[in-house]
Amino acid sequence: MTLAELTRLAGWAEGTWDRMVHVPADATAAELNAASGISDFCWSNMPQSWSISVEQTIRDGNLLFVPGTTPLQSVFVSDISRTIELGDNPLEVVHPNTLLTPKDHYSGRRLTTVE
Repeated sequence: MTLAELTRLAGWAEGTWDRMVHVPADATAAELNAASGISDFCWSNMPQSWSISVEQTIRDGNLLFVPGTTPLQSVFVSDISRTIELGDNPLEVVHPNTLLTPKDHYSGRRLTTVE
């Protein structure tokens, strides 16, 4: 399944976005501008990490869908319960034709770009 097929199943029209950027916790606006190809945008409510104990920090984030040079939609993704796994690359950019493969994970099955 491709990312475009997944968004189509979710009710999005084909061609409404050309890339998705994984925005991890604690990313800066400058990093997001560089990764997304958007400049001079005033980002607000950037995802932040938070601690649930001294031993564990949660690094939630967002999936930002972008058509051209304008953000379309940002979707919250929990580090614990996320269903799409993009690997450990901060600000990874994926495209509609990116293949998502099922992968077993201790918190449930995920779709992943990681082999």
